[in-house]
Amino acid sequence: MHGSHFDVKSNKTAPIIKKLLIGMLFCANILIADTVSGKTILEFADANTTCPVRFIDIKKYPSYAALIVYEDGTKEFFSSPKYMFRYYFDNPKSISGAFVADFVTAKFIDVKNGYFVFGSNLMSIGGDDLIAFDSEEKAKMFSEKHNGKKIFPFDNISKKLIEYLDMK
Repeated sequence: MHGSHFDVKSNKTAPIIKKLLIGMLFCANILIADTVSGKTILEFADANTTCPVRFIDIKKYPSYAALIVYEDGTKEFFSSPKYMFRYYFDNPKSISGAFVADFVTAKFIDVKNGYFVFGSNLMSIGGDDLIAFDSEEKAKMFSEKHNGKKIFPFDNISKKLIEYLDMK
């Protein structure tokens, strides 16, 4: 195979292989998002929906539901965004997708598209939390009505913020 355009030892094919692998991962992430986004927790009838942190069935609190999809395809549901973020920050390399329920519709959205209200007068089953929305406009309306202190887009959520909410 030496001299072939598929020769792995040649640096000419490495960028092509890398691009193909990145493309396959991108497509896999789109497929995961398509199978989760827009659904509510109630549509996952056969899944184990017990939160690994609070040990409650999150179907009782659909507006706070959150979900991580790992690279091996397993799904883990959480009773609130705060608990999902805890796992998200501790296991970033093994996660292929993360979702939170929009507080108004209870439909899952990709966490990267979410807006999160901090410091409102509503609490999740786990206490102080981030309330998730699919638009900044909804987050602002909720924040004004429920005395929210700040609205964070996904990129501004940090491990330190989650530790603060979790009192660690």
